[in-house]
Amino acid sequence: MHRTNQRGFTLLEVLLAFAILSLTLAMIFRAFSQGAYGTQISHQQLALVSLAEAKFASAGIDTKLTPGNFEGYSAKGLHWQIEVARLDEFKEFTEATGISVFSLAVTTSWPNQAKVRPVRLKTVKFVRR
Repeated sequence: MHRTNQRGFTLLEVLLAFAILSLTLAMIFRAFSQGAYGTQISHQQLALVSLAEAKFASAGIDTKLTPGNFEGYSAKGLHWQIEVARLDEFKEFTEATGISVFSLAVTTSWPNQAKVRPVRLKTVKFVRR
């Protein structure tokens, strides 16, 4: 007795199915890894912005505001730099009200990480003398 009606897959069909499955899984893995990398960069940028905002909030409260450049490192190892300048164009306002006007620029960055861009924020702060 000889069978002519065979069931199943040939070796070529199985190999082709594995190749397609491998390519699909590789694309899915790459998409997930890029998403995870993007999330990590976003968290690092958020940490930089939070530090810059904290430096703005504490300027003139923790220490007296004086013109100059100041820098240091946070507890997490983030580098920060503050540039303070007195705005002389408000001199009449300062004399009349006793309120000094300062320009503040804060730059924060991750040391040794070129992929995370530094954050630079600027503001004006009014301080009663």
